[in-house]
Amino acid sequence: MASPLEPSTVAILLHYIIPSIQTIPPHLLAKALAFRHSCLDLTAQDGPPYLAWPSDDDKRVAEALIALQSTRLDNRCSFNIRYTADDAQLAHVEVSPTLRLVFRHEGDWKFNNVALMPFPGGAFDSPVELRVLEETEDTPDSYWDSYGEEAEERRETFQEEQGESDYWAQYDRYGGTADSLIPSPAPEKEVPIAFSYAEMHPATDPITESLSDRLEIVLAGRVDEEDSATVVSSENDGLKETIRGVWRLWRASRTSTPVELDQELFRRVIDEIFVEE
Repeated sequence: MASPLEPSTVAILLHYIIPSIQTIPPHLLAKALAFRHSCLDLTAQDGPPYLAWPSDDDKRVAEALIALQSTRLDNRCSFNIRYTADDAQLAHVEVSPTLRLVFRHEGDWKFNNVALMPFPGGAFDSPVELRVLEETEDTPDSYWDSYGEEAEERRETFQEEQGESDYWAQYDRYGGTADSLIPSPAPEKEVPIAFSYAEMHPATDPITESLSDRLEIVLAGRVDEEDSATVVSSENDGLKETIRGVWRLWRASRTSTPVELDQELFRRVIDEIFVEE
């Protein structure tokens, strides 16, 4: 439990404010205020910002400080003091009708702020009456951490929304609906049809097949389908020339094969075509 703030502590602090703001020794400053000075490179020459935390009353606080500095510093042995507690125990000291000094208990009472009167609501006359709602140990990082709280809240909200979107997306993926309690099962994988290369590509004699195809095309255009035995004599010469052309074309690609063998194969293929017809 904090002991009451000593008037001598207040009097010492006032010596650094009246008649002008002077550099306050670090051991008299609360950790958060000292850290603010360090981070923002604040000095006594900066005036009120060196003593007071930013607020909507900055202008009025500056005016009250000027008024206080114009008064004569006396060696008072008592001050009107009230105590409050939130995340820390605070002592509020009335130093003028419009201004109060705020001290923070950190083992000892340390100067922390300058604010306007009146005292905060719910203040107590003695620190014995204080009930600390939540004890937290301040660190130098606590000053800057407050700036990231809003960004952290936005990040957490985004993660929650993203997680919900991912959850419902699985229903679309598997064909479920929004009112389904359990996602629809995933579709069965298609079983590939088994086949072999031999089935898709039966073995054939490319030479015989190519020659047969060519002769079939030639003969189909030259022979009457209704009476294949009767061929107009005027077409005989043309048919012969066509067959010779097929022979020469086919033979040109088989220079390494004896001509006698190719002639025999050529005749056999022609005979097979007529047998098939």
